[in-house]
Amino acid sequence: MEFRSHVEEEVLVLKAQPEKERGYRTRLQSPDNMPDGMMFRSVRDLKTGKIRFVYVSETCEKLLGVPPEKVLADLRYVYINIDMDDIEIMMQRVNEPLYSLRKFEVEVRYQHPATKSEHWLQISSFQHCEGDFIYAEGFIFDITSRKQTEQLIIEKERMERMDNIYMSYANTTWKAVTDLLHIEYVSNITEQKNKQFRYLLNINQ
Repeated sequence: MEFRSHVEEEVLVLKAQPEKERGYRTRLQSPDNMPDGMMFRSVRDLKTGKIRFVYVSETCEKLLGVPPEKVLADLRYVYINIDMDDIEIMMQRVNEPLYSLRKFEVEVRYQHPATKSEHWLQISSFQHCEGDFIYAEGFIFDITSRKQTEQLIIEKERMERMDNIYMSYANTTWKAVTDLLHIEYVSNITEQKNKQFRYLLNINQ
């Protein structure tokens, strides 16, 4: 009953907002103003652990590939597309002690059901607790391009390290070879000198 009262109160507050503020919210929800992200409001019941989205912006379907009505009805339509390892990390963060959850932030791999490709999503929100419920307001952004750039940088640095190791090994090997050749050369010269010395000795006898 407390949860319903809270939601109803929010609806009344939104309806009571001046036209200018409602227009601002509409602009925020526009795909043109937030092409790679969406806004959301969520409620978590501390007794059951269940999380529900009570509001999503209209860019939700483009970002998640799931219609807003399904997201609002059941978050499992979203969870099913999150990488198993990442959803485990996300739920660990969700279940951390309340004092550490003032700001929530996590990055997950997401298999987009429409594009059939893997995306990276950043989920962040500010939370507060009222009774047996945690209320959160936040954003979800597609950070795939950033992650791809980071991966390219990591791969470049790895290749540079491999090149340095190879060059170090090559230089060490080349030095060992040249040292061996030098020793053999000096040995040959010494042998030639010894032969000349013995020849001279034989002549002088």
